[in-house]
Amino acid sequence: MFSECAKRLRTIDNPNPGRNRMIRITIPDFSCICPLTKRTDIATVYVSYIPEKSCIELLSLREYVYLLKNEKALHESIPCFLLDDLKTKCQPRYMKISAHFRDTADFDVEVSEEYTSPDWEIPPHFTTTMIKR
Repeated sequence: MFSECAKRLRTIDNPNPGRNRMIRITIPDFSCICPLTKRTDIATVYVSYIPEKSCIELLSLREYVYLLKNEKALHESIPCFLLDDLKTKCQPRYMKISAHFRDTADFDVEVSEEYTSPDWEIPPHFTTTMIKR
């Protein structure tokens, strides 16, 4: 499923590997197919991460997201799939994926998933607002 599409993901070397630099990516029109209703679910996906040795190459991320348009998945599981694929590819210190689905049965739904590398401690100067979207 998603992991099959992840073969398109590429990384680039982190130009500043010694820093705890937060990278935020907004994907405004993420879509996939609901396996229950067969309707298209549309979300804004937020990717926040602190890279270790590599960063996600953005053109490949665009191709990856495009390939997911025809994949079936419940919106509650989207951040889990995305996090698994992206963290496997770039092995960040920290990563959080949030998906904000709109107009889902007259509800807005936001689902988040996060990961912290076991080798990385959150620096004391980081606050929860720095890590949150």
